[in-house]
Amino acid sequence: KPDVRQRALRWLAELGDRDAVPSLRAMLAKETRELLRAELLSTLEALGADLSAELAPARLLAEAKRCLSTGIPGELDWFDFDQLPSARWRDASVVAPPILRAWVLIAVRLKIPSGNPLLSRYLGLLDVDSAAEFGLYVLARFIAHDTIHPTLAEAQAHADAQVDQRLRMNLQFARQYPELFKSEPTRERAHVELVQEKLGVYLTSAIGAKGMLALIARIPGAELVHTVQAYMRDNPLRRAQIEALLEGLSQSDDPAAIQFLLAVSRRHRAASIQDKARQRVAAIAERLGWTPDVLADRTVPTAGLDERGEAELSFGVRAFKLKLDADLKLALYAEDGKPLKALPDPRKDEPAGVASVAKAQYS
Repeated sequence: KPDVRQRALRWLAELGDRDAVPSLRAMLAKETRELLRAELLSTLEALGADLSAELAPARLLAEAKRCLSTGIPGELDWFDFDQLPSARWRDASVVAPPILRAWVLIAVRLKIPSGNPLLSRYLGLLDVDSAAEFGLYVLARFIAHDTIHPTLAEAQAHADAQVDQRLRMNLQFARQYPELFKSEPTRERAHVELVQEKLGVYLTSAIGAKGMLALIARIPGAELVHTVQAYMRDNPLRRAQIEALLEGLSQSDDPAAIQFLLAVSRRHRAASIQDKARQRVAAIAERLGWTPDVLADRTVPTAGLDERGEAELSFGVRAFKLKLDADLKLALYAEDGKPLKALPDPRKDEPAGVASVAKAQYS
C-alpha cells in the first residue's frame, strides 16, 4: 500500500532515528515506483544520510530512463518536453536531457507545489543559471497552458451567432429594470459584450499538473515575483492556480519572494489567498529556523537596496543606479550620475532578457 508506506516514511523522518538508514537504503535498492523512491530519498536526506552515490549523474540517468519508460501521460501532452532548456551540473558537465524530463514527471506525480527535500536537492545539483532557466521554462509552460482563451476570430463568430438573442434579452431587461440602463440597448453593444465574454473563457487548465511548480524555486526573486504577480492580476478568479503558484514561490529564499508573500498575506482581497500566503510565510520561517521576531527583522522592506540604500540595475552593457535621496524617495541615475525619470529601452548590443529583469526589479 504505497500511501501507507509514504506516511510511514514521513513519520520516520519526523522521528529522526538514524538507525533506520540501513533498512531504508535496502528498500531503496529494490523500489521501482518513482513516488516511493522520491519519498525514500527525502527520508534518507532528512535523517542525514550521505546521498552522493544515489545522486550521481549516472545513477540519476538510469532512474530517469526507468521513469520515462512508461511514456508521457496523456494529461501532459500539452507540455513540450523536447523544448526543455539544456542544463549543466555544478561542475559544468552537461545534464542528460532525460533527467530533466523525469524530474518534471516526478514533480507532477507528487502533486506538491511547495516541493519536498528530494526535488530541492535535485535542483541544487544544477548550476545557478541552469536551475533558473529550467524553472522559468516550467513556469512559462504552466501559465501558457492555463491561460488559453478563444481567438478574436472565434469570439467574433460566437458574437455574430448570438447577438440577436442577446439584444432581445437586453431590451427585455431594460423594460423591466429601466433604472439599470443609462441608454437604450443596441446591437453594437450586445456584440461587444459577447466578444468580451467569449475572450474571457478559459479553454484549458493546468491545475492538474500543479506539482511541476515545485521546480520554480531557483528563478531569480524579482523575475519570479513579476511573473506570479502578473498572473494574479490578469487571472484573479483562478484561486486554485494562484494558491499553487504561491506555494511554488514560497520555496525561494530570495528576499523579493518573501516580501511578496508578506504583502499578499496582509493585503490580498481574497481571504483564502491571504491565508495561503500566511501559511507559506510561516513555513519559510520554520524551514530557515527563524522565530517570528527574526522573520520580522529579516523581512523589513528594502526594495533590493543594500545597507547604503543603493542598488544596481544591469542591462548587460550599461548599469544604472537606484538610490534613496535626501527625502527617502527612490531616485534613478545613469552610469555618469545623470538623474533619469525612467529606465530606457535596451540598445541593440544589450540582451532584451537582461533588461526586462532589471525593469521588473525597478518596477
